Amino acid sequence: MNWLGIIAGTLAFAGYLPYLVSTWRGTTRPARASWWIFSACSLAACAASYAAGARGTLIVPFIYGVTSVSVALLAIRHGEGGWSPLDRACLLIAGASLVVWWLSGDPLLAVAMLVVADSAGHLPTMRKALHDPAGEHGWAWVAFLVADLINLAQPGEWTLAATLFPISVTVNAAIVVFLCFRPHTTGAKP
Repeated sequence: MNWLGIIAGTLAFAGYLPYLVSTWRGTTRPARASWWIFSACSLAACAASYAAGARGTLIVPFIYGVTSVSVALLAIRHGEGGWSPLDRACLLIAGASLVVWWLSGDPLLAVAMLVVADSAGHLPTMRKALHDPAGEHGWAWVAFLVADLINLAQPGEWTLAATLFPISVTVNAAIVVFLCFRPHTTGAKP
C-alpha cells in the first residue's frame, strides 16, 4: 500500500470540500471551461498513466477527476465564463488532445497530450485568478498544490509516464496559488 499516495489523495479530496462549499455559497466562482476540462483530463490521464505503467501516482488524478465533476456541475449555476474565445480555444485544444490519444493508441503520447489539454484547461482559471483572485478559493488551491507535491514524492514512481501529468498539475496549481495570493497594487505608479 502506498501511504504517500493515500495522504496526497486525502489532501486533494479535502481541498475540494471548502471549494465546493464556497462555490455553493457564491463566494468562489469557478471558470466553467476549466472544470469540465479538469474532469475529463484527470480521468483520462489516470487511465493513460495506468496503461503506461504508473500505479501509486494515480490516486490524486482519480480524486481530481471525480471531484472536478462536482465543481463543474456547480459551476453551471455558480461559475463564470464558458464561451469566451479563450474558453473555446482551451476546450478545442483539450478535445484535440483526446482525439490524438485515441487515434495513436500510445499511452505515453496520451499522457503528453493530456498535459497539453489540462494545461489549456487551467488558462481560464489562471485568467480569472489574475483579474479576480477573490473569486477563486486560494486555500483550496494550496491544498491541491501540497497534494501534488506529496504525489510527486512517491518512491518508485519516477518514470515519464508516472510523473509527466503530476508535474504538470503541480506547476499549474503553483501558478494559480501565486495568482491568488500575489500582492495587489492599487494602480498607482511608483
